[in-house]
Amino acid sequence: MKFLSRRTEKKDFKNAKILLNNCEYEKSLKIFCSLLKKEYHPFLVLWNLSIICEKINKLDWLLKIVDNLIINSKFNYCDLLIHKANILFLKKDYEGSLICSDEVLNYQNDNKWAYLYKCRSLHALDAMNDFSALINEINNSKDSFLIYNGAYFFYEIGMYDESISCLDKCLLLEPNENVWRTKGDVLHDLAKFEDSLNAYEKSLSIEPSVIAWNNKGVVYNSLRKYEKAIICFDKCFDLNESYWEAIINKTKSYFELGDLDSAEYNCKLALKISQDNCRIWSTYATVLQESGKFEESLVAYDNALSLCPDDFESILYKMRLLYVTDYDFEELLIYANKVLEIENDNSFGWVCKFKALEKLNRFDELMLAYDKAFEIFPNDEELIKDKKVRISRMNADSN
Repeated sequence: MKFLSRRTEKKDFKNAKILLNNCEYEKSLKIFCSLLKKEYHPFLVLWNLSIICEKINKLDWLLKIVDNLIINSKFNYCDLLIHKANILFLKKDYEGSLICSDEVLNYQNDNKWAYLYKCRSLHALDAMNDFSALINEINNSKDSFLIYNGAYFFYEIGMYDESISCLDKCLLLEPNENVWRTKGDVLHDLAKFEDSLNAYEKSLSIEPSVIAWNNKGVVYNSLRKYEKAIICFDKCFDLNESYWEAIINKTKSYFELGDLDSAEYNCKLALKISQDNCRIWSTYATVLQESGKFEESLVAYDNALSLCPDDFESILYKMRLLYVTDYDFEELLIYANKVLEIENDNSFGWVCKFKALEKLNRFDELMLAYDKAFEIFPNDEELIKDKKVRISRMNADSN
C-alpha cells in the first residue's frame, strides 16, 4: 500500500509541476501543500511552494509554515533553514537570509546549498562580487538541482557565460524542460535569438508549458516576426486561457503590426483577467495613446501609476502624453520633475519642464531650471538656443 501511495504522490508531484509551469498557481499550491503534509520530498516541495508564493504574494504565509516545521517537524533542520533563507531572500530580507545560511554552515560547513544562498545574500548586500569559489563548488557537484539554482543565480546577476556553463552541465546530468527553458531565457538576453528558439523547442518537446510558448513568442517579437509570435502566444491559451502575460505580449505584436484595434481588444481581454496589474494598464495606455484616445490613455496611465507609483516607464510615457496634449501644465511639471529625479540627464524631461514653466509663466523658476540643466549639459548649443527662444517668447507675451 505504501508503494501505491508513493506512486500516487509521484504522479501528483508531476501534475503540480505542470500546473506551475502553466502558471496555474492556486491549483498547483493546493497539490504541493497536500504533498508537504504527506512528507513527500519536502525539500523539492518547499522549493516549488516558494516559487508559487512569490508569484501570489504569500511568502509571509509560507514563512510561518516553515517556522512551524522547524519547531515541530521531523524534517531535516538544516534543509528547513535553507528554505527559510530562500524565503527571506525573496522577501528582500537579505540580512535575515544570510543569518540562516550561516547557521546551516555552522552545522555543516560543506553544505553547498547554504553556501550558494550565502553568496546570493552577500551579493544583494553589495558585499561580494568574486564568485570563483562558488563556481568551483558548483562545478564539483553532481546535484543537478543545485547546479540549476546556481545557473539561475548567475543569470539573475548577469553572469551569462557561467549560467550557460551550469545549464549545459545540468543537461548532461538530468535534461528537463525547465533547464532548456532557462537556457532559452539566457540566450535571449544575449541576443542569440536562433539558439534561444532552439532551446525553447527542446523544452516544449519534453513538456509544453505556457512559459516556454510565451518566451518563444517574445523572441519572435524581438526578431520582428510578429505573425509567428502571435501563433506562440495563442498556444499559451490552449494551456491556460487566463495567462495575461501572453495576451499583453500578443498586444505588442499587433501594435507593431499597426493593428491597433486588435491591440486594444487584447488589452481589454487582459483587463478582464486582472484589473490590478500595472503592466496591463500601461500597455493599454500606450495603445490608446497611439490610437489618439488621449483622455482615455491618461486615465489608463493613472490606473497603472496608482498600482505601481514608481514605474518609470509609465511616468515617462504619461509625461510625454501631457507634453503633446497640453491638457495640464501643472501636472506636466510634476511628471517632468519625477522623471528628472530618476534620470537627471533625461533631455526630454528638461524640455517638458521648460515648457510647463513657460506656459505657467514662472520666469524665475524657468531660469533656475536652465541653470541646473547647463550643469548637466554645459555649453550645449541646442539648450542655449532653446533658452533664447523661450525668453524671447515670454518677453513678447508680457508686452
